[in-house]
Amino acid sequence: MKRVKPSEGNKTFCMAPWTHTYLSPQTERRLCCASREPAQSFKQYIDTGNNANEYKPLTLKEHWNSDHMKSVRLRMLAGEELSECEVCDHKLLNTDVYRSYWNKLFENRIEEAFATTDDTGATTMETISFDYRFNNLCNFKCRMCGDMLSSSWEAESRKEKSWNEDSQPWMASPLREQIKKFQDTQVVEEFTNAVETKTIKEIYWCGGEPLMWDIHWKAMQRIIDLGFAKEVYVRYNTNLSRTSLKGIKLFDLLPQFQDWQICSSLDGTGEVGEYIRDGLNYEQWLCNFKEGLAVAKT
Repeated sequence: MKRVKPSEGNKTFCMAPWTHTYLSPQTERRLCCASREPAQSFKQYIDTGNNANEYKPLTLKEHWNSDHMKSVRLRMLAGEELSECEVCDHKLLNTDVYRSYWNKLFENRIEEAFATTDDTGATTMETISFDYRFNNLCNFKCRMCGDMLSSSWEAESRKEKSWNEDSQPWMASPLREQIKKFQDTQVVEEFTNAVETKTIKEIYWCGGEPLMWDIHWKAMQRIIDLGFAKEVYVRYNTNLSRTSLKGIKLFDLLPQFQDWQICSSLDGTGEVGEYIRDGLNYEQWLCNFKEGLAVAKT
């Protein structure tokens, strides 16, 4: 099969399938958070369908060179337009597409991606970028959100009995306990191993609310302690309701990394913002935001 490099006119090539992995709070794996794919177990807002009959979560090892991932890589190498990537191809969510981010961030590894991918689509490159949404723990009930991404909304659904096992099977026992076990063992182990081996080079902290997760604070401090923080780029999507946990301060950690970016969720100021994002204290948010600005690079 012919392979076409970006420098030769390949417009659909993306470095994500050679570097990045995404996992939803319900342990669904994807190419990235913007890819449109059939659900393995639980359909998300952007998924194209749900053909799953039972919960069979994939480990990262099983996923990385799975038939699906190999097919994606071969089609990308050939310059084909992928149905999984129509969000980028047709700019469905943003004019500044995710593909551009990956190709710029890992531009120096494009040649390696072509060289290390065999005729089946398998690659010997390791996963170095993680978007692991370890759970849906969140202290807000934003009006545009729901129970898949917010434990506060999940609690509301349970309280009001507004959920059912058909539409939200992941909330029912014993499936709920199976998911938690997979999250707390397999998922944490995969991520921790990438930290301990110094493999990880990019992290997207997104939830739920990632600044409520113990693993966020432990992993960030561990990367610093292991001495390779200057090799790691970190991004956040956070409600910025807090900037510390158990004495560890976010804005003491971030300047020690290669670079960082925080997207802080806000839809309005004052009472308007607090109405849209139930749980928001706007004055506290503003103090936290200014704290970040004080250490941000100009």
